[in-house]
Amino acid sequence: MFTKQYKNLKRSLKKTDRAIIGIGCSFMQGQGAIDEELERLDGWVIEQGRMVLDVSLEKKKELAIKHDLPMTETMTEANDLEVDLGVSEQEYKNSFLNVLCDDLLEGSWTPINFGMRGNGNRASIKQLYYHPELELEKVKEKIVIYCPSGVERFDFALPKLSDHFGFVTMWPHYKSVSEKNRKMLWEGYAKTIWSDYHEVIEQLFNAAELVTWCKLNNAKLVVFPGFDTRYNKKYFFDILFAESSKFNNVRLPHKMNLIIENFPWKDVITVDKCDTVIDVLQKKIRGKVDRRNWNYWDYLGKGSPDGLITRCAHPSKSGHRYFAGKLHEELLKRGILNVG
Repeated sequence: MFTKQYKNLKRSLKKTDRAIIGIGCSFMQGQGAIDEELERLDGWVIEQGRMVLDVSLEKKKELAIKHDLPMTETMTEANDLEVDLGVSEQEYKNSFLNVLCDDLLEGSWTPINFGMRGNGNRASIKQLYYHPELELEKVKEKIVIYCPSGVERFDFALPKLSDHFGFVTMWPHYKSVSEKNRKMLWEGYAKTIWSDYHEVIEQLFNAAELVTWCKLNNAKLVVFPGFDTRYNKKYFFDILFAESSKFNNVRLPHKMNLIIENFPWKDVITVDKCDTVIDVLQKKIRGKVDRRNWNYWDYLGKGSPDGLITRCAHPSKSGHRYFAGKLHEELLKRGILNVG
């Protein structure tokens, strides 16, 4: 989220006194969910898993005017349309959270999208503290929709201030990273910190912090992963039990069982009988969910034929709209949404 978004959000909150707060990574932000006319342009290339438009400076200015995108004063020939033309703002607008609140709920709830490309779960949850200007504690009704990212991601605060993404995220793979210092950082994480146990225990501590925030601020919680299917009690138990069984201490397995309950399992939902956002779209595309023979990354660089998945292998604008409809149905069915 950008600070320039605060003004409109505060105005909306004053009117609705209700907020649906989205936290997560690119699946929450709406990465790739740009308007269809813009997406059809020639010149899109994939760089580090996201779409950038490799066009001239003149073409960028033309697009900015035509698509009502904000131009920066430092616009250059570099092929980063997101930075130059504020495409992130268009992604936020077309995300399922905005569709849910602005269209399906007819503006009766304010969408607050804290999702950001590249987020791990530690950074996602910290966003709840990073925007005190919004005074969320004063909002009468709140729902937090948490779309957990990959369990392998780990993030920490940037060494300097940023108006948007204030964290550094690492993955436990580094051999394909070209920038020297970044590669060294990732390699250190992969070799000295990361393990299956580290992944799971971090998520349990993150979840405990999220649950505490929701209780303190009287917010309902909904948990629905973007793409990672490992957010289930069996997987967490298997990892922690395997680690605790290495020690000759009968108390450790019991301790791990108690820690597992830090995760808000009662708030984990399914949508259209699916476990993740991408599975909902796979079911729409193929009529069933089968991760063994299908991966959304298969569409990287080309997108799905029906347009539900973008060339950056994320839900498109139409994909977000479809998912929003399914999520809306589920929230109503569970009584989570009060539309009165």
